[in-house]
Amino acid sequence: MLNRTLKTFVSLMLSAGLAVSGGPIAVAGAEGVLPEKYDLRDDGLVTPVKVQDPWGSCWAFGGIAAMESSILSYMGETNESYKKLNNGKDFDLSEKHLAWFALQPVTEDIWPTQKGEGIFPLESGGQEAYYNLGGELIYIGTLLSSGIGPVYEEQFPYKGREGYTQRDWVYNNPEEVEKLAERDLGCTPEEFYEKNKKSGELPKLIEQYKSKGLVSSNVTADDFTVEDLKKVFTKILVNKTKPSNYYSDYDDWTIDEKNEEGLSNRNLTGGFVLKDANTLPEFSVKDDKGHWKGINEDGMRAVKQELLEGRGVIAGFRSDTSLPGQSETGKYLNLDTWAHYTYEDTESSHCICIVGWDDTYSKDNFIRGHRPPGDGAWIVKNSWGSETEYSVTRNGEKIGYRGWGVKNDVGKHTGYFYISYYDKTLEQPETISFNANILAAGKDMCVFAYDYMPCKGDPIKVADTKPIKTAAVFKNDSGEDLDLVSFSTKTATANAHVVYEVYRLKDNAGSPEDGEYLGRRTAFYPYAGFHREDMMKAVTVKDGESISIVVTDTIVNNDGKRLYEYAINNAFNKTGAENHDERAYGVGIVNKGENYLYTDNEWFDWTDIKDQEVFDAIDGDRSPEELEIDNFSIKAYLIQK
Repeated sequence: MLNRTLKTFVSLMLSAGLAVSGGPIAVAGAEGVLPEKYDLRDDGLVTPVKVQDPWGSCWAFGGIAAMESSILSYMGETNESYKKLNNGKDFDLSEKHLAWFALQPVTEDIWPTQKGEGIFPLESGGQEAYYNLGGELIYIGTLLSSGIGPVYEEQFPYKGREGYTQRDWVYNNPEEVEKLAERDLGCTPEEFYEKNKKSGELPKLIEQYKSKGLVSSNVTADDFTVEDLKKVFTKILVNKTKPSNYYSDYDDWTIDEKNEEGLSNRNLTGGFVLKDANTLPEFSVKDDKGHWKGINEDGMRAVKQELLEGRGVIAGFRSDTSLPGQSETGKYLNLDTWAHYTYEDTESSHCICIVGWDDTYSKDNFIRGHRPPGDGAWIVKNSWGSETEYSVTRNGEKIGYRGWGVKNDVGKHTGYFYISYYDKTLEQPETISFNANILAAGKDMCVFAYDYMPCKGDPIKVADTKPIKTAAVFKNDSGEDLDLVSFSTKTATANAHVVYEVYRLKDNAGSPEDGEYLGRRTAFYPYAGFHREDMMKAVTVKDGESISIVVTDTIVNNDGKRLYEYAINNAFNKTGAENHDERAYGVGIVNKGENYLYTDNEWFDWTDIKDQEVFDAIDGDRSPEELEIDNFSIKAYLIQK
């Protein structure tokens, strides 16, 4: 059995009764001229709309929506065909597992040498500090590239431990309700009662309660007790939660590090392993000050092509409100047509999943006086609920039921809306693809990695005409022989040509190339992001042996010159996050003997050279003293022999 304390041990967690058929869906028009309209829903590749309440976890919902479409396409299923094979259950992946573990630091059980590495909220607090932190899309790729997730919703449903809605929680936690009442009143209910009784204000207070329907009309001050007052406070809190269409944030939403069998809840996968997490070209062109200049045709075509490949597209933009349930101002969103156009240069605030486009969508659908310069819009799946797709609790409460989004033929809100092609804030399009080849044999998978800190913001890019290589060295301390079947890296630039080389290292090797050469793979990646490649033939790595993955990443610049490049994973440290008004900071742990850089015809341990490399390559907006540096995103995927 693998030693689970020495590396990321990933367990296969299949949905009960999971069945699939066929192969990848062939989408019409996937090659050649792009159609003027396309919608993933027309090919059955979209799952039901969900609701992210009570948390600001839109990034996890946008990411999972895109994953669900991508995996359905990969499996050769529509959501309806999947349901027929799986007892009427939708294809449904867990946002809770993604949102929680993408923001949890590495523990001793995950990888002892990287303990404490990850992203941390600046504001102290409990579960709110994590679920409301907000996420960058890099968090998704960082977690998934470690062989972790996505897992099925039924394993980690989007609710607290007790499954309380807001109203359920109020009725089932009288002591906690009393504490909330004390917080709001500034004193205990008993003190509030005595104060009003002594001052003669109790009858007037009771009349106010009667007018609001909180007590019966025949109640008098003589028979109104402290217990009656507490019941009033309960009703007040219940009324504040109407309609109760989401699960309570007062419930416990944390996920235990280990399950009842003592295995990691983090290190699970539903049977799909990340193949590519692609960062597509931006939607628009902006000047040096970040002001919108126009549509980026390359970005538009890339997004459309990915949709035609059956993949949802994750993106961010500036919405009228950043959380569901807040009043809609209609500043950017036409509430009659549900057509959105952010006409100002401002920061994005919300994450969604694009599922299609319509080149003919009229600019007249947008708010009068702030209409875009031309027709065309993206079709967007949101995470703020709908009137057409929701669940019902045992108490009859409709989870996710909300009148939001474009109306269907019978006047029901669907949870979808349109965003103009000319939106000035639409940004960071990403897609995610998977396959199941590593786990096809049903064996346990082990992922060797050192890069658990997500790279917040852009990576620091280093390029040179002279040869540059990066490498990671991994020792098999599992207690058994393993087969190396796959490896991955992260490219920082589009159109990268990558060469992977694998070595079985000598004892006391002098460099990552000091050993038996085991083979190579070459690949071309049109988009930046995380990428995984399979070995031509599995290589056995015996217990106690060390291997290295050596990566050479090259691009061709606009002048036709070949450049060697690599990316430095970085994030603001705590001081840097405070200086730049960030909500979170990173902790990266780099130990000797983990990563290496080949530059100036020599191999260097990354611990010896990283500070100088960062100093030489840093841009003007940050200082090296404000940054936390991590290892390279090079990983090895092994399975039990």
